[in-house]
Amino acid sequence: MAVNGFFSGTDGVDDDDVLGLLDDASPFDTFMFKIDAGAADVWVSIDGTTFQGPIALSDVNDTSNDPVIVMAEDKLYGLRGVFKKIRVDQNGGTAATGLTISYGCI
Repeated sequence: MAVNGFFSGTDGVDDDDVLGLLDDASPFDTFMFKIDAGAADVWVSIDGTTFQGPIALSDVNDTSNDPVIVMAEDKLYGLRGVFKKIRVDQNGGTAATGLTISYGCI
């Protein structure tokens, strides 16, 4: 993947706090996510208005290739697809911090 963009999110406090929102993800098809602490989940929108999720991600650190719904801290997760918007929410009451999203095209 050629990295075409990098996004750094805000820290969460409560369950379902929005940690990050990519307003126009449509030029890209490959996304990598990481959080430093807490847990988070990813929601996507095809039309730019309605979000669906949480979306299953691929844990690139795990050789089992089992899909993951909730991101754990200090792991790298991947998602492929074309979406208008992508939103990352905190999952649970433990503060989620240090969200980073890398995105590009394969």
